[in-house]
Amino acid sequence: MATPVYVIRALHAPGWTVGALLTLTTAVVATCTAEVTRRARRRASRGGAMALGGRLWAAWCAAAALAVLLPRGPLLILYLAPAMLLWAAAEMVHGPASTALGSEAAPEGLRGTYMGAFQYSFATADMVTPGLFGVLYGVHHVLPWAVVGCLALTASALIRPPERRLVGGTTAEGSPRRRIGGGYGLTRPARDSR
Repeated sequence: MATPVYVIRALHAPGWTVGALLTLTTAVVATCTAEVTRRARRRASRGGAMALGGRLWAAWCAAAALAVLLPRGPLLILYLAPAMLLWAAAEMVHGPASTALGSEAAPEGLRGTYMGAFQYSFATADMVTPGLFGVLYGVHHVLPWAVVGCLALTASALIRPPERRLVGGTTAEGSPRRRIGGGYGLTRPARDSR
C-alpha cells in the first residue's frame, strides 16, 4: 500500500514506475507461487517458511529505505525492481505457509471459524496500514520502512515456539495428529490400523 506514495513522492520516480513495479510483482506471484511453495515445503516447516518470509520482508523494507540514497533516473528504477522482488518472494514463501499453519492449528470441527478469524486478522491489518503509514510517513518518509522491517524481524523470531504448540501433540479429540499432504499439508487424527 505504501509503495506508490513512497516511489512517487519520496523517491520522485516517474509515475509509470509504480504500475511497472506492481505489474512485475503481480506477475511473479501469480506464476511462481506454486513452485516456490513446493521448494519451501521441502526445506522448512511452516513456521520456518513464515520466519524466512518475515526476513525477506525486512530486507525489502531495508532496500526501500535505502532507495532514498540513489539519484533519480534509470539507476533508481533498476534498483527498485529487484527490491520489489524481495516483497514478492516474501509473499510467496509466507502466504501458503501461514494459511496451512492456521488451518492445521484449528480443532477438527472449528476449522472454518479459525480460518475466518485468520482472514479477519489480515483485513484488520489492511484497515490499519494506511493510517499507520500516514502517521509514520508524516514524521519521516523512511520511518514506515524501519517500523515494518523491525516488526517483520520480530515476528520472524517469535513464530517458531507457537508453531510447535499449534501443530504438535494431539487433536482436540485427544488422538495423535497425523500429517497429510506433505510439509504444508493438514493433519487429521491418526486412524488405528487394526
